[in-house]
Amino acid sequence: MKKFSKDILRGMIVKGRLREAMAYLEQFPEAAALYQKGMDLYQKEHYLTYDVDGELNEILLIYQKYYRDAFYLELSAEEAAQRLRERLAERFRTAPDFSLDKLEEMAGAAFRRKSFHALMGRTSGYYGPYIWKVEELRHYKVELPEGTQDYAVKFLDGFIMKSWLDYISFGETGTGGWSNGDGLIHCVRAAWDLESEDFQVSLLKHEAQH
Repeated sequence: MKKFSKDILRGMIVKGRLREAMAYLEQFPEAAALYQKGMDLYQKEHYLTYDVDGELNEILLIYQKYYRDAFYLELSAEEAAQRLRERLAERFRTAPDFSLDKLEEMAGAAFRRKSFHALMGRTSGYYGPYIWKVEELRHYKVELPEGTQDYAVKFLDGFIMKSWLDYISFGETGTGGWSNGDGLIHCVRAAWDLESEDFQVSLLKHEAQH
C-alpha cells in the first residue's frame, strides 16, 4: 500500500505542479485536511485574508489570483502575467499600457508607505512579493577557501507573504534567503536554526561565495 510522503509532495510543489500535488493528496486519508484546504482555496476561490488593512489585502488578493492562474489553472506564464498586469492596472487606475514592472513597484510602495518591507519581482520565473515587518542586522565571520571574511546578515521576520512557493505549499517550503547585490545576506528568520550546520553552510557560505 502506497504511503503518503511529504518529500514527494514537496518535490511536486517546488516544480510548480500544483494540480499534480492536489491529485496526490487526494489519494491519502491522512492528507484529507490539506487536500480540502487546497480545494477551498483553488477550486472554490475562498481566498486568504491577511492581517493588514483593506487596501493591502486587495493587492494581496490580486497575487493570490495570479497564483491560481499560474499553478492551478495552468495558464502559460505569459498569460498569467498578463492577467496580473491587468488586475494591478485596474487596482491602481493606471493607463492600460503600464508595464508590470512599474505596477509591481506601485504595489510595493503601497506596503512601504504603511511600514512594511516589500521585495517584488520574480522567483524561479514566477511573480510573487515578499512582504515583511521586522528586520535585524547581525554580523558573522565566514570561513571561505580564500580566508575568513566578515558578512552582514539581515534577518527578516513578521512575514505577510513569502511569494508563490510558500503560498502554494501552505508554508511547507519556500525561500530561505537571498542576496540581492547590496552586500547583505537576507535571511528568512523562521526558515533556519541559526546554530545548525545547515545555516552555517547552506546559507552563509553559499551566499557569501556569490
